[in-house]
Amino acid sequence: MTEKNEFKKLALLAANAGSEKKACDIEVYELTEQSSLAFYVVVMTAESAPQMSAIEDAVSIQLKQKGSYILYKDGPASKKWKVIDYGGIIVHIFDPVSREFYALDKVYHDFKKVQWKKTPAKKIVEKIVKKVTVKKPVKKVALKKAVKKEIVKKAPAKKTVVKKPAKTAVKKTTVKKSIKKVVKKIATKKKPVKKIVKKAVVKKKAVLKKPAKKKPAKKII
Repeated sequence: MTEKNEFKKLALLAANAGSEKKACDIEVYELTEQSSLAFYVVVMTAESAPQMSAIEDAVSIQLKQKGSYILYKDGPASKKWKVIDYGGIIVHIFDPVSREFYALDKVYHDFKKVQWKKTPAKKIVEKIVKKVTVKKPVKKVALKKAVKKEIVKKAPAKKTVVKKPAKTAVKKTTVKKSIKKVVKKIATKKKPVKKIVKKAVVKKKAVLKKPAKKKPAKKII
């Protein structure tokens, strides 16, 4: 990675550090390769002297954690303008009046502005739409589906929680019934099958047999 890219990261870090301390109108300018001043210039506004000091401290702490130290600092006691020079980047912290007076934004007007904020969701959708429609025109319904598909791809996958099946309470009645069945099975096994069948046949024959009709007794004269 080139030196310029390293300083770009630091410039964006400085801009975000200022944003965390509520700095206003933050701009990051990319200077040309021919410039001996720096690779990047960060300009921001503080509404008060305490806020200016807080922004300065936040920037220096954040960059120090990345191994970048201040080479030169101007306006340590000033309540209107502070300049922090890191070699590859220069950070300017103004109060509103001083920023308008020195008009550094006009000085760097022709230089490229660097996007330091996170890309808004609207811009992401616009990029996806452009990507989908670049080959051929698409209907609204198909376009919506394509955009949704792309967003789902970029979104982090959610962890699926596997629900454990609920323990079903065994009813007492079912337990009793099952015990009775088992007992009955065991009891029937003890008796020989042939005897059971024979008894059943005998009973059936007895029922089928009709009782014999008695003959009337002869009268004795």
